[in-house]
Order: sequence, then structure tokens, then C-alpha cells
Amino acid sequence: MAKPTRDSTWATGGGALKTDPGISKQAEGWSIEAPPVQYFNWWMNIVGQWISYLDVQVDAVAAQQNNYDAIVGVGGTHATINAAIADVSEGAKILVTDPLALTDTQVINKNDISIEFKPSALVSTVTNLILGLQIDAERVRVIGGRFTGFSNPSDKAIEFTANCKNCLLTQVYFLNNDTDVNDLGTNTVMSANVNEVV
Repeated sequence: MAKPTRDSTWATGGGALKTDPGISKQAEGWSIEAPPVQYFNWWMNIVGQWISYLDVQVDAVAAQQNNYDAIVGVGGTHATINAAIADVSEGAKILVTDPLALTDTQVINKNDISIEFKPSALVSTVTNLILGLQIDAERVRVIGGRFTGFSNPSDKAIEFTANCKNCLLTQVYFLNNDTDVNDLGTNTVMSANVNEVV
């Protein structure tokens, strides 16, 4: 069975009507009654929280099975790509599982690094950051990722430096960006799966 593409979050807003029915009611269950909306919202909210928690655990197990050296995201090993790069060795595999709102440029400065983004891993900027991901090493592979918010004329979502040789960027989407990729590298490949969405 494939993993569902939507989660079951429910009644998460500040004004949501939800009330814990208490241990006695949980033990008794429903009788011939119309469940109070607050109880039903509480139950669905708890189910959503558990599913979100288990989703993180499944990602962690899947990452271990695929021999990732670091996981960037909630419940992972690191909060940012920069933090993961600082801890891993050359040749490492990094999985990004959650959206990243960047406050500083993420720099890949170790050779043979592979970074894979889950489809849900949207990379955006919350400041006037003009460069999202800087690749400053050889044989770096970036797989997936959706970059958005780098929309000023001088912005670059990704930059390959002159030190980037034999690197690969594939299945990456740039959403509403003015300047997307600056390629200063040697023999760098941006595959046909690199897409600009405006």
C-alpha cells in the first residue's frame, strides 16, 4: 500500500472546539447518543497528532534502511543542511524530510555529497537571503527539492561555484524565482528534470 499524500490533521486552529472527554467516557465509549462536537474534534485531533508523529518515525526508519548519514527535518538528526554538512564526512548521503525556511545560505563544501529532498521539502527564504544553496565541492548530487521565494532580480536559489566539478542537479523545481541557477562549475549537469514553475 502506498503512503497517503495527505495527512489527517483536524481541529488545529486556535478557535477549534475540542474537549477531552475524560478517562471514564473513553472507557465507556459511545452509547445511543449524538457525540458532542468538542469530543469528536478532540478525538480526530489526537488521531492526527499520532499520525504525524508516526510519519516522522517512519521517515527515520526509512532513512536508516537507505543508509542516510543525516536527516534534516523534524525528528531527524539536524535542523539545517549546514548543520548536517558540518557533521558528515565526504561521500555522505543526506535526506531532507521537511520544509526549510532559510535564514542563511546552505553550503555544501564536501566532495561526493548526495542530498535528497522529499516531495514535501519546500525550501523557502524568510529574510532577504539572496542565495539558498551554494555547491562548493566536487561530485555533489542534489535530487529533488522545490525552491521558492528567491524572487528578486539578484536572487539565486542554487549556485554552483567554480569549484563544483562533475555535479548533478535533478528533479528540482524553482517556484516563482527570477534568477534560478548560476553555474560557474566545470562539467556540471542540470538534467532535463530541472523545472522552472512561474
